[in-house]
Amino acid sequence: MDGLPREVRLTGSWHCRYGNFAIVEFLSTGVGYSIRAASKVVIGNTRFELPPGTVLGDVRHAGGGRYEGRHAMYQLANGAFGRWSTMAVTLQNSGWRLAGSIFDLHGVIAITFDRIGAPAV
Repeated sequence: MDGLPREVRLTGSWHCRYGNFAIVEFLSTGVGYSIRAASKVVIGNTRFELPPGTVLGDVRHAGGGRYEGRHAMYQLANGAFGRWSTMAVTLQNSGWRLAGSIFDLHGVIAITFDRIGAPAV
């Protein structure tokens, strides 16, 4: 886990690649983190956009540098919410990156969040 303490606070802004390079915010919920769009999020390779403030997922600390939760999946055909899929990510690069997978009905999707600004320990 790159010598990080047991749990690192995830609050703050992160870059994430969806159909565009988007900015998301991790907000503390008291038991974990809510992940919300801070900029528009393009759904895959479509014309559909999610506005800032859209809830994209949530995670909880699962031990070490691992966080588990769920991620919203949107329909490529019309941009509508489809379902929640399980997500697991691990802190990397001294707390500057969260990388892992979304486990969807149609397969495993890689996801990476890169922190904007210094990690809060």
